[in-house]
Amino acid sequence: IWAEDNSGATATIVCKNDPTHTRELTAVVTHTEDTATEYEGGVIVYTATATIPGTEISFTDTKTVETAPLGHTHVYGEWIEEVAATCEGTGTLGHYTCSGCGAYFDADYNEIEDLTIPAKGHRWGDPVITFSEDGRTATATRTCANADHPDTKDAAVTGEVTKAATCTQGGETTYTATAEFDGVTYTDTKTVADVPALQHSWSEPVFTFSEDGKTATATRTCANADHPETKAAAVTSEVTTPATCTGRGKTTYTAAVIFDGETYTSTKTVEDVAANGHSWDGGAVLTEPTCTGAGVLVYTCAACGATREETLAALGHDWDRGEVTKPATTTETGVRTYTCSRCGETRTETIGKLGSCPICNAPHNKNLLDRIIGLIHSIIYFLVTFNRTF
Repeated sequence: IWAEDNSGATATIVCKNDPTHTRELTAVVTHTEDTATEYEGGVIVYTATATIPGTEISFTDTKTVETAPLGHTHVYGEWIEEVAATCEGTGTLGHYTCSGCGAYFDADYNEIEDLTIPAKGHRWGDPVITFSEDGRTATATRTCANADHPDTKDAAVTGEVTKAATCTQGGETTYTATAEFDGVTYTDTKTVADVPALQHSWSEPVFTFSEDGKTATATRTCANADHPETKAAAVTSEVTTPATCTGRGKTTYTAAVIFDGETYTSTKTVEDVAANGHSWDGGAVLTEPTCTGAGVLVYTCAACGATREETLAALGHDWDRGEVTKPATTTETGVRTYTCSRCGETRTETIGKLGSCPICNAPHNKNLLDRIIGLIHSIIYFLVTFNRTF
């Protein structure tokens, strides 16, 4: 047991055979000292040694006591300005430093244990992706709200044709840029009109004529797309097979059209020239007609020599006035004979008995009416007999 000021100590020993049998020994105390300085404390190590009288058996114990620095007056020196913390680096508080003990003090001379200002950490905004003019490369830049120290990296760029080119218009490619920051993926796109027009791949034009061949169109098709081009063709004509008297002639129609400075033509032949018809002469009598037989008149075509025949009607007899070849009597009829002046053929006609009607052989003497009828019959007979007309 140590004295309060550590200058002395006692030790109590206990018998192993009888714990109630104890003995108190007075220890001899010695010490060593690491002396305190003005700025640092010291250390005193006390050692107590107790010996059983009449023996060489002893017991020891030690006790260490720290002593306070002897103390001094702080010399603060010049004020050191604060160094601000950054997003990733720590800062330093503004302070005084004692030139004697190295302690730190704030502007009010309060001692500071730690001058460190913790790093702020980044406050990144969403990155902005910037494409090259052709869209094939891009960078992604994010800006920290705490300070002007942008973070830029190359983005991965892929491209896809999103508008196909036509023959006359170019297409478009949409480029997609992808960048990853802190495990988060950001994308943006840019569409560039960089697909060249296909240009036309025209076929030979196909001509379509109207039924009569007088009009036509020419159509060419493009192998790249379904957009045919049709133009009205200029059509000229020429009779290539002249018409004959009986046969139609033919006209060849030629259609012409210009595509891209080159002239294309096609033809169609149409049987559209009317036959001329025969050019008949005045005709020549092949067989003269007779009184009872028809004649034949032959016409000849001046163009082709073809002939056609026309029947001339029989002339009929040219009877004279007749001659009484047997006079009539009151009891017998007479005969009048007519002779054709052309062929000499004759025909006869009966003459009524005298006093009888030449038409009905009646006497017409019954009454006035009967006489009038007889007169009319006589006039008719006269007219017919002598070929007269009213």
